[in-house]
Amino acid sequence: MVRVEVRPIHATQCRTMATNYSKLKDLITLKVSMSDMHSQILHAMKGLYQNDINSARRYEQITTIGQLLKVLEVRDVLSEENILPLQVLAQRLPDNMEIMNSISCYEQSRGPKQNINQYAPSLSDPVWRSMSNIQRMAYCAWCVAHGLWRITCGICRVAYRIWRVMYWTWRVCYVLWRITYFLWNILTRVLNASHHHQNNMRIMHSQMVYVRRNVKG
Repeated sequence: MVRVEVRPIHATQCRTMATNYSKLKDLITLKVSMSDMHSQILHAMKGLYQNDINSARRYEQITTIGQLLKVLEVRDVLSEENILPLQVLAQRLPDNMEIMNSISCYEQSRGPKQNINQYAPSLSDPVWRSMSNIQRMAYCAWCVAHGLWRITCGICRVAYRIWRVMYWTWRVCYVLWRITYFLWNILTRVLNASHHHQNNMRIMHSQMVYVRRNVKG
């Protein structure tokens, strides 16, 4: 779990940071793309927002963080008013202090939201920090549970495919056995008929020889 310590940012520091939504999104996209953990982060984010993507075909087509963010924007999950996916991305980066500072500057530049209570604790308040940690722990627990669920689903799919292969193999073997059994019955009947015919011929030959001897006698 990536632990992030939020520090108050002075207004003069924000002048050199991305306070525009597009610039902030491009900055985070670039940082994630250049990170060695790009594949792991992309896989985790796709799993987290799988329900929001709501399309198996679209889910498979997403191969970059930029594509994922565009889909989330289309689904109204990511916007200028809601940058939670960008915050989740930033928390997954190993060296994320600069990104988190940029996010803080962006939120300061947006001003206070209308639906926030004026008595809400500040980011530096201990109660707020503990609540944030609890939320992160709950999120990590959800990620672990979701990962285990996906692994279980993968194992079930593999087991089902193995069962299908074994079932069709058994069906093919059964059909081959039926064909072999049918051919064996035909061959057996032909051989029995041939043997019966030979016996009849021998009997007839013996009778003819017997008749000839009696006639001569």
